[in-house]
Amino acid sequence: MKVAFIISTFLLILSLSTSGYLLLEQSKFRVLIDESHQESAGLKKKTFEISSQKTAVEKEQAQLRSASIGVSNKLNEALLQLTEAVSRSQLEREKNEKLIALNIKNEKNTSNQIDQLNRELVGARSDFNSTRIKLTGELFDSKNRVNEISNKLDGASQALKAFLSTGLTPQEIVDLKRIKPVKIPAPSFKSPQVIRPGKLTTPIQINPKTP
Repeated sequence: MKVAFIISTFLLILSLSTSGYLLLEQSKFRVLIDESHQESAGLKKKTFEISSQKTAVEKEQAQLRSASIGVSNKLNEALLQLTEAVSRSQLEREKNEKLIALNIKNEKNTSNQIDQLNRELVGARSDFNSTRIKLTGELFDSKNRVNEISNKLDGASQALKAFLSTGLTPQEIVDLKRIKPVKIPAPSFKSPQVIRPGKLTTPIQINPKTP
């Protein structure tokens, strides 16, 4: 009986010890499980935060990529505009160089033409002066001839008037010219003599005695 009681007691103690140990281990396991749950919740929270951060980073990266694409497009557009501006500037520079060369050539040609025109003008002035002097002399001679002819015409007109005043025909005038004219001596008159006494200032005229 004592042995059975001892054995029962031992088994009871062993059972209680095992139960206590199991309870302790269960508590430990519960603590571990709770800690695991907490760690899992923390990990989930961290994972969610990391996922949110990743999403934000991806969104920011997408925005940066879009902005980079926009900047790249603007840069390409600016490069294209710069290339076009350089090309236009090159064309304008070449055009201006051609215009400058053409202007220099035209200026040289114009200068040569001006020199030629000046030489022609000097020659023309010289010819004009020579022609003017010649024409002036000819005009003066013509005026003299005209005056001479006019005087002759006036004389002929006066003679004609004298002939016409006689009432004779031209044939009668010609016949009269053929007749030898009678010479009539011209009368001679003595000019009055002036006597100047010593102190007389008024001359005394003595008329000659008529025969």
